[in-house]
Formats: sequence, C-alpha cells, structure tokens
Amino acid sequence: MPRGELETPDTEAAWAQLSEWELAAIREVDQDRLRVERSRVAAWVAERITEPTSSTWNRFRDWERLTRRMMRAWAPDGYYVIEEYINDLEIRDALEDVVGSLDSDTLRGLLTVLDERFIAHTVADGGDELRPHYRYLRSGAELSWIWYRRPISLPWWHTSHSR
Repeated sequence: MPRGELETPDTEAAWAQLSEWELAAIREVDQDRLRVERSRVAAWVAERITEPTSSTWNRFRDWERLTRRMMRAWAPDGYYVIEEYINDLEIRDALEDVVGSLDSDTLRGLLTVLDERFIAHTVADGGDELRPHYRYLRSGAELSWIWYRRPISLPWWHTSHSR
C-alpha cells in the first residue's frame, strides 16, 4: 500500500487537540529540522524547500503507518522491505527526542499509544533480526528498546543490503 494511502487517525486526532502553545513549539522544532535538511543540499535546492520532509507531523504519521501495517499483517502486499522498517525505527528514535523537548502531554500520549501497538505486534529478540542489517546494532552501540524487538510476522525477505 503506498505510503499516502494509509490513514493516520490517531495522529490526526492528537493534532486537533494541540494547544496554540504546543503548535508554536512544534513549528520551532520543525524550523530547526528545516535548517538541517536545507544544509544537506545545494543552495538552489535549499531555497525551494519550504517545509521539512521530516517534520514532527510526518514523523508521527510514519510511525503510526508502520504500526497500522503491522496490525494488518502487512496487507495488502504481505511484505515490507527491511530498509524501510529500519528507517521507521530511526523515525521513532527521533520522535523520542522531539517529544522530550516539547513537554506535550498530548504528543507523549500519542507516542505511548503507537508504542503499545508496536509492542503488541513485535517480540523481544535482543536485536538478532536486525543486527545483520543495521551497523549500529553490529557495533554494539546502545540503542533504544525498539531495536531489540522484531515483528511477530516477518514481512521481508533476507536479501536486503546492510546499512
């Protein structure tokens, strides 16, 4: 299912509850992210970028989309590439930092709901499934708890390249 077709009702409901103060704080975080994203491209490209690809809104939607795919047993395709899954876990790690900096009960609650859904559709494996595919696990770096869980139903084939 293409990324844009999967609904994100939890994220949308949370956004509707955010106060003006919270929305302003999110805009500040997103402006910082926009500066980072612009710094990684040529000047002529940077001046055309008006919003960060990895905005707080997009990150929450991506994390929710992953949890909903897991709920649906990866339907309709029945698979999900491991590189995209790893990207989603990196997004989740970034959300931890964002939520910590914003002091928003609404966003903290949303992250908790999505994390509980993730936990319900994964099992602890000590990082064994992802270790061959993710250099930070191979190096023994200290990572967040999500990296030490794998989907109950593995949606990928083991032909992926390592990151």
